[in-house]
Amino acid sequence: MDRSNDIEAILFAHGAPIDGARVKKMLDLSDEEFSLSLETLRTRLVYGIRLIEIGEMLQLGTAPETADAVAACIATDEEGELSKPASETLSLILYSHPITKQAIDYVRGVNSVYIIRNLLVRGLIEKTHDSNNKRATLYQPTFDLLSRLEITHVSELPDYEALHAQFQAALQQPDDEVSQ
Repeated sequence: MDRSNDIEAILFAHGAPIDGARVKKMLDLSDEEFSLSLETLRTRLVYGIRLIEIGEMLQLGTAPETADAVAACIATDEEGELSKPASETLSLILYSHPITKQAIDYVRGVNSVYIIRNLLVRGLIEKTHDSNNKRATLYQPTFDLLSRLEITHVSELPDYEALHAQFQAALQQPDDEVSQ
């Protein structure tokens, strides 16, 4: 059974590396079905997008021959003012760091992978790892961002205590699926 479209959709929606075993389990595929679907996906992705594989981890990425176009896109992203969604995401990270992508997506109600990438490229946020869960990636503001904002600590942000408390409340779920 070819489930390459489903695998592609999961990788696109996830926007970050994901364990192939997890994808296989999500789709309830046998080893053979999963391997055949991956092979179909590899064969089909021959233009601007490629299936990137490192060990068992899978992700969609850009093709090497599109490097100049992607570099131009990234350069454009680094210029100018932040978009409203980028400003919202940056505020969420400033007032609730360290925070996972899943928590950011939950509060914003949309996938934030491209906005996070843009903020990383601009040097406004950085990745860290959760000491309790080595597989979890956390995001926090950079020293450069604090310097640009002319503050030495996030507590100097306007209404920090009240907004920090509001963001923390928004992140609380009964089943604890979303965590900081």
